[in-house]
Amino acid sequence: MSNDIIHSKIELLEEQIENFERSGYFTEKEIDRLSAPLRSELAILKEQLNLYGMDQEKYNEGVKMHRHYFSQMHSPALVNTCKLFGMNLTSIQG
Repeated sequence: MSNDIIHSKIELLEEQIENFERSGYFTEKEIDRLSAPLRSELAILKEQLNLYGMDQEKYNEGVKMHRHYFSQMHSPALVNTCKLFGMNLTSIQG
């Protein structure tokens, strides 16, 4: 799905949530109940935008290159990061 489509869906969901909140017809509890599925879908769509404007193939290629080059750098920071996330240096090699 292209970023333009994702952005338009995000705007639509945000508008629907705002309509619930500003209608004056629903109670807080009803607003929370009605907007919960919309907020979940909104979070999923926003997560898809975290590919920094790249399509999935280019993002995966960038991840692979990042892992390849950073796996060659056995700096203390890299070792500490791997320990923090419970990884070993070989696990970050693509």
